[in-house]
Amino acid sequence: MKLVKSRCCQGADIILLCAGAEEKAGESQDDFFHNNAEMGLRVVKSYAKNSPNAMLVVATQPTDILMPMMSELLSQNTAHDRNDDVLRQVDKFNPRKVFGMTAHHVIKANTHVGEAACIDPSEIIVPVIGGNSTETIVPLLSQAKPCSCLELNEVGTPVRVGGENLATTIDELELMFYRNTTSMEERRNITYRIKHAEEWVRGLRKHKGSDYLSCALALVRFTISLIKGIHGEEAVIECAFVKTEKIPGLSFFALPLLFGPEGSLFQEACFELRKSILKGEGIVSTTPDTPLPPSFCRMVDKPPKAKC
Repeated sequence: MKLVKSRCCQGADIILLCAGAEEKAGESQDDFFHNNAEMGLRVVKSYAKNSPNAMLVVATQPTDILMPMMSELLSQNTAHDRNDDVLRQVDKFNPRKVFGMTAHHVIKANTHVGEAACIDPSEIIVPVIGGNSTETIVPLLSQAKPCSCLELNEVGTPVRVGGENLATTIDELELMFYRNTTSMEERRNITYRIKHAEEWVRGLRKHKGSDYLSCALALVRFTISLIKGIHGEEAVIECAFVKTEKIPGLSFFALPLLFGPEGSLFQEACFELRKSILKGEGIVSTTPDTPLPPSFCRMVDKPPKAKC
């Protein structure tokens, strides 16, 4: 805790929050959250005071609650500690620079899909969207692709950066996966194992620990991707839990993101895409014989109405 209070974060480009209390067997989510909320608050205060322009990565659990709390505190400038020390105002706070770490779910999804397709998990990537809990993790098995670190050679064959040949293409990956998982039930089982991977590890450890190694690997990989984005490297894509206005009824969601010097470029891409969609819909509305369709972009600005 003393490190959080000090100036060790001053001038940092990336700040990682990965410490915290472990979830105990039978502990409620509220109790688990309160055990780590104080640390999250102290990191917010240090971030605002010493490095308000840094990338902030929240890996401490429960990320689904802790990361929105920290982002909202920075947005509203209303954080207080027990000594009523008010959070210093953050000028032009950029919510695109705050990430909830979900890359460990991608690593687990890569592992299970790779095993099913008889492919090295390091050679593929399976997007995982939604949230960071068992109930909110959504692995997109149908979107599994060869790893983005591959390049095409002069004849169009994917090769590793460094020259090692790799025969797996998108079509071959899909063929191998669906050939080895011939039933929908098998694919549901893979999804179940991805969603419940942490529980399985806890069971092996007799509830005395968590999936530390996969989380550590994911955090290192995610941090390296951020560094690449900061240095302007193109096509750096990772999944993360971020603030967004583009999901109906939700202000935070885990999505595949394109990293750049300003953090996630997702919001900018959606803004430009929204203008293009509205322009296309507007063309239809100017044709006398064509009725105006409901604007999809305007529809998703409001949460869907509950059905009775």
